[in-house]
Amino acid sequence: MTDVSTTTDADPKSSATYRGLKAAVIILGALLVLAFALVVVGIGMRMTGHAPGQSSAPGKFELPSGAKITSVNVVQNRLIMAVQTTGGNRIYIFSTDDGHLIGQIQPAGQTD
Repeated sequence: MTDVSTTTDADPKSSATYRGLKAAVIILGALLVLAFALVVVGIGMRMTGHAPGQSSAPGKFELPSGAKITSVNVVQNRLIMAVQTTGGNRIYIFSTDDGHLIGQIQPAGQTD
């Protein structure tokens, strides 16, 4: 009888594949924990009434000196205010959500 023994006593935990998979599992586990923490923080912010990116302070805007408001309109969530200034007419557009100035329109050639 021939004794053909091919016993390899190599530890499977020492292979490169095993170490790579172990590292991948650790990294993905850490990412799951981080994602869960972000979800909890997001829910907490929404429950307190603060959505991410929103300012809690209302907007503040001062008209140029000598300006007169000629008309005010509200369209969807925008306040549109026509103003007559010493340099000409302008239109200011504000957000009704937070009161901040979104933009202004003035005819070409008018100065500030």
